[in-house]
Amino acid sequence: MALLFFGTDPNSGGGNCPAVWVDTDTAGGPELVLQGKFADAATRAACSQDSPRAKDEGCGSFRVTAAVKP
Repeated sequence: MALLFFGTDPNSGGGNCPAVWVDTDTAGGPELVLQGKFADAATRAACSQDSPRAKDEGCGSFRVTAAVKP
């Protein structure tokens, strides 16, 4: 895995979560790696309308602020 750090939210108060990386070493091409706050139930439900969660996947919905900067 080759994670290229993109940035964090400068308003996070510690240079931490939320953050974004790009994994440049995947067979299918680059993938985003997101660290953020877990989305609330209403957001998860809205996301599931477009992309239902697979029962065998450890996936979830996260919120990453638009303020994330390199």
